[in-house]
Amino acid sequence: MAAKSDIWNACTAVGSGVRWETGHPMTSSRPNEVWHLDTAVVHTLDNRKGYVQLLMDNFSHKIIACRTSDSISGLSTAAVLQKGYDSLQCTPVQKIDLIVDGGPENKNSAVKMLLESIPLKKLIAGVDVTYSNSLIEAVNKILKYRYLFRGPIPDLEHLATAVMKAIEDYNNRPHLALWGLTPNQGHAGTVFDKEAYRERITIAGIERRRINHRACPPCVAM
Repeated sequence: MAAKSDIWNACTAVGSGVRWETGHPMTSSRPNEVWHLDTAVVHTLDNRKGYVQLLMDNFSHKIIACRTSDSISGLSTAAVLQKGYDSLQCTPVQKIDLIVDGGPENKNSAVKMLLESIPLKKLIAGVDVTYSNSLIEAVNKILKYRYLFRGPIPDLEHLATAVMKAIEDYNNRPHLALWGLTPNQGHAGTVFDKEAYRERITIAGIERRRINHRACPPCVAM
């Protein structure tokens, strides 16, 4: 991820900093320049299948909208996109690139109609761009293995609650790619302070070694 020393905001930034070169990871230079949409499938103890649709910002890695349901369709995709767009503080100065897979829930009249009314440009991974949707697929794995799969999920109601709690925690955890900022902070435009982050890491390492040394019992001569 390209770190910037300025505050980037979708209301004021102009021009695109998205990298589309083949063989390089997709990066963006400001919030709300590129979004990713993907679905996680979770089975509950009552033998039902839950679909968790996630909408994520590329720059900040923030999950900006989600929907949990027992079904998935164009209407559910449109609902997640509308929710994400409604969360913006102001209208983007240019269309937001939306990276999706080629599933039928993303290619239908409901999504097409919505995209005619809001400034999102849908791009199908591996078709319209050379990249996969791996960034949000990785976040899906985090959601499942760090949060959802750590205990039994009785039903869809419990799943929806667990998803919301997981997203709240995820969006407020310091992120390595954001130089110690949380996704919420990165999405809000907080400045990356690399030097301060490196200093905190150095101090933490010194403190950890000090604690480990203190905990180590003294050597006994044989």
